[in-house]
Amino acid sequence: MSHLRENGRIVVMLCAFSGPPEAVRSVVRIELERIAESCGYGVPLMEHVGEREHYRLSAEKRLRVGGPGALARRRAESNARSIDGLPALDRQ
Repeated sequence: MSHLRENGRIVVMLCAFSGPPEAVRSVVRIELERIAESCGYGVPLMEHVGEREHYRLSAEKRLRVGGPGALARRRAESNARSIDGLPALDRQ
């Protein structure tokens, strides 16, 4: 999201994996002007074998220690800037 705001460009990588995502993500609506594909030879075969326990355990502990708003506060703090320091998600 931060790079889209900075220069108006975004790269979309579509992957077909089964199973639900493990955490909250941004949703960005885009209009495609060009679609390219790769041979995919370097992409490993993957299989959904179950949910990871770590996210659930971490969320339970964060709620236990920080109270009902702990997850929302963590997301707001962690997602405010991209890895390279650009403004990312708006705080709400």
